[in-house]
Amino acid sequence: MDVHLRGAFLMTRRSPDLHDAREVGSHRQHFLDLGIGQPRMQANYAAAKAGLIGFTKTLALELGRFGVTANAIAPGFVETDMTQASAARQGLDYDEWKLAAAREILMGRIGKPEDIAAVASFLCREEADYVSGSGDLCVNGGAKS
Repeated sequence: MDVHLRGAFLMTRRSPDLHDAREVGSHRQHFLDLGIGQPRMQANYAAAKAGLIGFTKTLALELGRFGVTANAIAPGFVETDMTQASAARQGLDYDEWKLAAAREILMGRIGKPEDIAAVASFLCREEADYVSGSGDLCVNGGAKS
C-alpha cells in the first residue's frame, strides 16, 4: 500500500510540473479487471492496484481543466528480473512459465520492457494530450485472461 498508493500520491503531489505527471500501474495476468485478485495471498496487491486505478481516474477528473493528463499503464506479463524472482519463489521453471504465459496471450509472446516504455513514451508526448483518465491502459499483447 505504501509503495503503490502512498508512493503515487506523494510523487504526484511533489511534481513540479503536474502536466508531466503520469502514473504507471501494473496489470498481472492472474488478476481480474480493476485489480481484483485470485486467492494467492495477494489481496493487498489487488487492493493497492484498484486504488491506483481510482486515484488515476480522479486525478484526470480534477486536473483535466488545467490541461493535466493522468493515465495508468497496466502491463501484462513482461520478462523482467521481478518475474524471474516470482517464478523462483513459486518453485517454477521460468522458461516453462513464460511459454505457458505466452499461450494465454493473443500475440503469442510475453512482453518486453521496451513494449511498456513505448507506451509510456507516447503518453509523455504532445500527441497524447487528449488521452486522459485511462486507469487501466492494458499493454498485454491481448492477454486472454
